[in-house]
Amino acid sequence: MRGGPPPRNKEGSYVIMLSSGGAMFGVINITAVSLQLPLRAAEAGAGLVPPAVATHLFGKAGSVMMTIMLFNAITSTGSAEGLAASSLFVYDIYKTYINPKASGQKVLIVSKTVIVCFGGSMGVLAVGLNQLGLNLDFVYLFMGILIGSAVMPLWNMLMWRQANATGAVAAAWGGMGLAVTTWLVVSSVMHGDMTLESLS
Repeated sequence: MRGGPPPRNKEGSYVIMLSSGGAMFGVINITAVSLQLPLRAAEAGAGLVPPAVATHLFGKAGSVMMTIMLFNAITSTGSAEGLAASSLFVYDIYKTYINPKASGQKVLIVSKTVIVCFGGSMGVLAVGLNQLGLNLDFVYLFMGILIGSAVMPLWNMLMWRQANATGAVAAAWGGMGLAVTTWLVVSSVMHGDMTLESLS
């Protein structure tokens, strides 16, 4: 494993949007407009811009490259999320409150069970969202509205000595409530209704 800062990132930064790869990914996501590719809004919302651009530029090889990239991205992300959920449940809930004297073998079994249950539930959630007709644009927007208000409380907990748990929790939940309320009100005022299209 190579050490040191990433060689092509601005000033060796680990922030992905300051990297050449991040910039290229951003360009790929908007290149479909300049190429005048025949993508409908629903197709763009479903995340089909990068595959369309790759296929247009590189033909079948572009389709293969995009498939491999998506497979790697999805499996690595899913693996990280599964391990995070497993670690949180096993060490913060199970080993702390349910069975503090659990053996290593028992912890491993519970961890594997959580990973399988988490993976299955994410699959069910994905199918459910698809059946409801919610595209990636809506999911990204909704996710940002739900979790965006937790960023500042978390930053304060990490960086400010006087921050406390009660304030952080209240700020995160209160901010989420205000964000959702603002989203619904603005949609209603601007469009006169609250459909999936107006909320997006």
